Formats: sequence, structure tokens, C-alpha cells
Amino acid sequence: MTRALHRVAVIKPCCIGDCVMALPAISLLRQVLPDSRIDVFAGSHSSAIFTGQREIDAIHTIPDQPSAGASLRLGLGLRGFSTVVLLDRSRYLRVALMLSQASQRAFAEAREPETRHESRVYLDVVAMLGYPVPTDPPLPHLAPIPTAAERARALVDPARGRYVVLHPGGAANPGTTMLEKRWPVERFTQLATALANRGFTIVLSGGTGDVDLVETIRGKIGGAVSLAGKADLRTTAEVIRHADLFVGGDTGVSHIAAAVGTPVVAVFGPTNPARYRPLGQRVTVLAPAASWEIADRDLRTDTVAAARPSTSEVGIDEVLAACEGLLSERASL
Repeated sequence: MTRALHRVAVIKPCCIGDCVMALPAISLLRQVLPDSRIDVFAGSHSSAIFTGQREIDAIHTIPDQPSAGASLRLGLGLRGFSTVVLLDRSRYLRVALMLSQASQRAFAEAREPETRHESRVYLDVVAMLGYPVPTDPPLPHLAPIPTAAERARALVDPARGRYVVLHPGGAANPGTTMLEKRWPVERFTQLATALANRGFTIVLSGGTGDVDLVETIRGKIGGAVSLAGKADLRTTAEVIRHADLFVGGDTGVSHIAAAVGTPVVAVFGPTNPARYRPLGQRVTVLAPAASWEIADRDLRTDTVAAARPSTSEVGIDEVLAACEGLLSERASL
């Protein structure tokens, strides 16, 4: 008699960095349920993060921002799954979880105060199902996608020489815009100039909303390559994969850079790096001392960002020193 396939649904609607931080939990699910089918339900804004990941069998598009009606439809559509894992704290998606009728259900619990790194929050959801979580869990890893790599080479050919990727924009996601996370544009301009003087080609990444910001920097330094509005997430990831260094802020692309193994310098300010820093083997986080003590808040409803530490407190000399340290380390490998 044929045994019924164990079907696992993972719900993670948004956003880019959060989806990258969810990858270790999905890897763990594949490890403990090797013969299961794993389907991921994600929003269109960030679902590309899950494309090409060998742990995932299928990706389904759901709204980036949950609503009562969409969650009702999702819950009914989840019937037939044996296990449903909700890597989100949405009360709407909790309804979908309950409606699924899955024999195993787990969700991201809100804690006050929340001190866990967001990736650990998602791993703890797997633990709720009764599966052991290793003390030293795997880091997020984005697998290469050949078609994206081909598009990346058309934009920035690694054979042309050494280059660094700077990401001055970001911090704008569905339902959440917090431009205070950005390091000042004049600092990025100074950094780009200094690195260009060291012989690196400067590549500026960004989405369609970052074009003006990127062009402002390009206009001041000259010779930089812009990806803004020209490269999708996975093409950007492949450009970054072959870079000598990446510098960005508390943004999803910084998480992507760490997940493809590129050395990362991440500048934080109004958010807590202990909760949201990119995870990787060669990641340096720079932030005001007070940033590490910020109490957790839902950034979608946060109205007190102006009272928080600023990225402007992180100086150009500090960032340059971090860049030089990682570049020296990379050269010695």
C-alpha cells in the first residue's frame, strides 16, 4: 500500500531580509523531514528569495500584507497539508493556521521583551513541532541560479576585475518604510570615492525606488556601475556573489550579501543589530552603542524612529577600517 506523502506548508509573506533569515528554519525542516514535500507561501515582493533552494519543492504567491479575507482563503487552501509552519506573528495568518486543520501546526510567538535574533525566532517555530534545533544552526545560504548568474555577467563581468557593491538605499518594504535606516548619502559617496581610489570598480545596487539616490552618487564619483532598477533580486545576488565586498545598511540586500558568502559591512542605527543583523561567516556590523539596547518594536507601526540612534553616528573612517579589514582577510584566503 502506498504511503501518503507528508506535505509541509511554510508561510512567510514578507520581507526580503526576513525571508533570508527564514532559510535556516526551512533547511532544518528538510533535514528532519527528508521525505516530505515542502511548499512555501510568500509574497511577490520577496518570494524570489526561495527560488532555486533545493529544500523547497514549490512556491505559492500570497499577499505581502495579510488581510482577513486573504487569510481565510489561504487557510482553506492549506487543507491537505500535514504540517503548517507560520514564520510570522500576524494575527490574520494565525487564523489561516487554525483553519488549515493540519495535524502539526506551529507559529512564531511574540515575546516581551524580544531578545532573540529573528532567525532564531523561526528556528524556535520548528522546535515547537518537537524537532531538535542544533546549538549551532546553519547560516542562511542562497543557492546560485544559472539564469540569474548569466544576467549578472551581462551587467558586471567578474573578468573585468575587482569590484565592490554598495547599497545606499533600501529600507522600504510593503507596509514598512523606515528611511532612517539608511547611512547618509554623503558617507556612501565618500566611501565609494575611497574604494575607487584603491582600484575597485564601484557597483551601486538598488531597486526601482533607489534610482535617483544611486544616480546622485554616480554623478559625484563617476565610473560607477548602477544596478538600480536594472536587476531583480536574484540577479543582484549573483553580482554580489562575485564581489570583493558589500556595504549596506539594515536592509534585505545586506542579508542577501551575507547569504551568498560575500564579506559584508552593515551599518545600523535605529534598529537593533542583535535582532536583525545579517548572518554570515564574514560580517562586520557597525552601529552606535545604544543601537544594541533598542527595545523590540513592530517597525510597521513604529512612530518614534527619530528618537533612536542614528546611522550618521557611524563615521566614514570606521566603515573604511572595517572594509579594509575584510578585504585584507579575503586577500589572505
